[in-house]
Amino acid sequence: MLADNYQHYWYPEGTLGNQISGFAAAFQQAMDDYENFTNLVTTKQNNSTLDVLVTDFDYGANGLYGWAECLPDSAVSGSHPNMRCDRQKVRFNGNYADGFTYTMMRSLSCHEVGHTVGLRHTTSSNPSSCMDSDGEFSGQSATTSGHEDGHINATYPP
Repeated sequence: MLADNYQHYWYPEGTLGNQISGFAAAFQQAMDDYENFTNLVTTKQNNSTLDVLVTDFDYGANGLYGWAECLPDSAVSGSHPNMRCDRQKVRFNGNYADGFTYTMMRSLSCHEVGHTVGLRHTTSSNPSSCMDSDGEFSGQSATTSGHEDGHINATYPP
């Protein structure tokens, strides 16, 4: 999925961090990192220009730590894998929260936000990006790589 522009407005649904203690702070840090290293402007704001709704909840043992999806009422264009989605939802699964460190929460947040701006999974024996998909979010970077930042900046010029 791709966002509609470089301004990335987000808001927590319910009480982010309610299911996964400390997750709200880790998510905020991930958003700050995107703003610091790319052209994205990330703003916590609840209004009609909302781009990403964020929630944590116990979704059960479904095998997913988190995922991003288009909201049902979202305007979309294009086709997979280049679908634009005006409004997205990022879900974090509290079922797997036991043992999550702050760095793991930042990495998972970075990973799912990466999907909202069009980044795909990468694989590496030396994880240098939160998009490296080892399935565990341990030992992974909590930020995107410089290469990925370049793709974001080319896709979303200010």
